[in-house]
Amino acid sequence: MIGNLSKEEYIILLRRVCEKEKRFPKKSDFSEQDVARIKALFGPWPRALEAAGITESKEEERAEKRRLRKERKKQLKSKKEES
Repeated sequence: MIGNLSKEEYIILLRRVCEKEKRFPKKSDFSEQDVARIKALFGPWPRALEAAGITESKEEERAEKRRLRKERKKQLKSKKEES
């Protein structure tokens, strides 16, 4: 592809691939340089698809999982201190 585009330009590119191919964009649809740049800008591939509005954001779900892990960790620490 092109390499070193802005976040907005990559979002447009991801959406175009989605529309053209009638499926979620895959890393194999892009050059290694583009994949590296997209991951540098957005993080893991699913986050890039979320940013482009191709998939639904799972940020709330991830935040809830983090909260539950933190709570379990706190409970385990309390149990250890009681022993």
